[in-house]
Amino acid sequence: MNATRSILLVLPMAFQDGQEKYSGIMRFLQENDLRWSIRLDRLSPSVFRPTIGEKDHFDGAIIDGTASMGLIRAYVRSAIPLVAIDWRHPEMCKGRRQLIQISSDNAEIGRMAARALSNLHPFASFAYLPLAPNSLWSGSRGRTFAQTLKRKGRSVVQLDPSLPLGPQLLSLPKPAALFAANDAVGAKVLDACVHSGISVPEDLSVLGVDNERFTCLHTDPPLATIQPDFERAGYLAAQALDRLLHGRSVKRSQMYHVRTTILRRSLEPAGTAGRLVQRALELINDHALEYRTIDELADALDISRRLLDRRFRQIVGRSVLDVIQDKRLESVCTLLKTTELPISEICASCSFGSGTYPLRLFKARMGMTMRAYRLASHT
Repeated sequence: MNATRSILLVLPMAFQDGQEKYSGIMRFLQENDLRWSIRLDRLSPSVFRPTIGEKDHFDGAIIDGTASMGLIRAYVRSAIPLVAIDWRHPEMCKGRRQLIQISSDNAEIGRMAARALSNLHPFASFAYLPLAPNSLWSGSRGRTFAQTLKRKGRSVVQLDPSLPLGPQLLSLPKPAALFAANDAVGAKVLDACVHSGISVPEDLSVLGVDNERFTCLHTDPPLATIQPDFERAGYLAAQALDRLLHGRSVKRSQMYHVRTTILRRSLEPAGTAGRLVQRALELINDHALEYRTIDELADALDISRRLLDRRFRQIVGRSVLDVIQDKRLESVCTLLKTTELPISEICASCSFGSGTYPLRLFKARMGMTMRAYRLASHT
């Protein structure tokens, strides 16, 4: 019988990415029937703060890049197996044995942003706003964004985050499209638009990254965003740490990919097709549990189901069924975590009906059964 490992997790649990990374870690443990004794630092001043002296109490650690530099340096200098998720200073990992890096695919994010914006509207100009002039990860996103659009014959203006945003935004030929390094940067852009009298999305369309819901849904207008697969990042981190703990070989640098682009009102889709998809997404977001079939949604939009699905694949890159199922599964996950309702009732209330289909779909998408997910969320 293997001894229970003592593991430190340092994750930004107040934010969407931290919660999803934690879910991925729990999914790996459930799938492999592992028992870790976990000490969770939620990156909040009011909860546990590991000290340098405590680092030797753990068998291993998974530390997110939002942790303090002091904590990161302490654990880089330690000898315990360590997995770093989205560290902003990857050079710190050089020469450190038993350290694995898990990072977002920033090039893929830049390419997806370029495709999404160039397909939505015949914009007069494109711009990119990095987090900071010397930020490596946001620089990578911006370079790939510009390179992808250059192949389409379009140029990109890189804005300077150290200068006032208003004058820079006003100088862009309109209508313009702006890709922000992340949702926090996108929210700053939308705030600058309000103060500069720039109409969003009529004059400037804005796209962020992360799908940090508290940020995206509380901007004016709500911020469109690219959603990385943070749950996969957590899964890969747990898998890598488990291999380190057992002395197995593991790839030192790994990347997780993007899930989808989420259209919200900060983007102005082009023409009838774009407006149709935007309206459909609004209906799915607000009423996904009310539409029992795709035909009902198509009827509400007064188009055929075939045309609806064709437009979704053209603009979103996914079928309308995939998007509806994602919304329903999101509701299932919420009910599993926050209620004790029987699973059959949860499936019915989320428009999945009865039978084994919702159980098989959930396991295929989430990597575990609904029962295991409920147990993991209460761990």
